[in-house]
Amino acid sequence: MKKQGLTLTLFLLLAVICFPIDIQKDIIEKGSYLVGTPYRYGGTTPSGFDCSGLVNYLYKPHIPSLPRSASAMSGFGNTVSMDEITRGDLVFYATGSDPDEITHVGVYIGQNTLIQSVSAGPERGVILTDLDEKYWKNRYKWVKRVFPQVLKAELQSINIAFNKGTYEGTAANSEPEGNGRMLLENGDAYEGEFHNGLFHGLGKYRYSNGDIYVGEFLNGRESGGELVRSDGSRYSARRDSSGTLIIDRKTDRSGDRNNYLLEVPDSWDDWLKKEMDLFEASMNADRDAIQSEAERFEEWKKTH
Repeated sequence: MKKQGLTLTLFLLLAVICFPIDIQKDIIEKGSYLVGTPYRYGGTTPSGFDCSGLVNYLYKPHIPSLPRSASAMSGFGNTVSMDEITRGDLVFYATGSDPDEITHVGVYIGQNTLIQSVSAGPERGVILTDLDEKYWKNRYKWVKRVFPQVLKAELQSINIAFNKGTYEGTAANSEPEGNGRMLLENGDAYEGEFHNGLFHGLGKYRYSNGDIYVGEFLNGRESGGELVRSDGSRYSARRDSSGTLIIDRKTDRSGDRNNYLLEVPDSWDDWLKKEMDLFEASMNADRDAIQSEAERFEEWKKTH
């Protein structure tokens, strides 16, 4: 009887540890399949989602009490810092004219990536975006954790699309960990060791121009190895703390050998600038039209 009680206690303990892991994996996998779904105001189904509708679709089967709107949802769960963010956490933003009003929510899936449904931007609908985008950082409010924190997770094999590229290999809490390969969105590719989601250890990075760096990586950067060019020539190479690649002690001037994983994306800021430029041009055109109309009216008065 005592042995049976111990067995039951161990079973319940394992269930508490594994349950959130399975739920988070389920949410992320379902969310990944929904990338490309169109935006629909008030939408809560795969025919179209708004931001909180997407979150409700993914989370409601596991959390029936989750509120419907982003603003109400922002008071649910426990607040954690951005430094503590883990897969399955919800990230809230104020995207309207009031910087204190929560209007948007996305789901963190690892690798600095959010799945979210947006109504306007360089892409629309359910998309993957980067936490480091200036547009989103300027509108960020807080992170909420709605599942218990997983203190330790075993390595598992995953194949998942993040904002910077598609990863296949081993991972811990959906962050690349151990050995794997990543096909990056700009055409670069990396194969080797990962730690905390970054290139770390021995690896090979193939730049889109055909050059290959082979050697050590430290926290995502090429920390010491060789650059092998398409003609077979080899040079010592490393990337310094500023992100500049140093080849045979000379600064690399080629824009074709940037480390794409370390680049800060700016597509949303570019989109916003274009929208603002178009708005300003429209306003100027309206002012010119009003001025032209006023001038014609004055001319008309002179002859009547």
